[in-house]
Amino acid sequence: MWLPGDAELDFTVRPITSDSTQVEMTARFRPRGLMGLAYWYSVYPLHGFVFPVMLRGIKRAVESRSGGDPNRVPESAAPASSKTDARTKP
Repeated sequence: MWLPGDAELDFTVRPITSDSTQVEMTARFRPRGLMGLAYWYSVYPLHGFVFPVMLRGIKRAVESRSGGDPNRVPESAAPASSKTDARTKP
């Protein structure tokens, strides 16, 4: 996907207690030129809707794969110390 700038989406996962985990999602966008700024300000309001929905989907997927057991880690899950960094560049 082409964007008029550099986009980055980071996830940090931290265990809080034996049955809860905190997931932090950080989005960054470094616009390139006037088109980048126009793009950013036009899509910025959508992030208040898109990111909470994305996190709820992740939560549902993890809960369904764990069978409701908060101590069971699905085989396909990455280690808690891993960090996902998705970058989009032209």
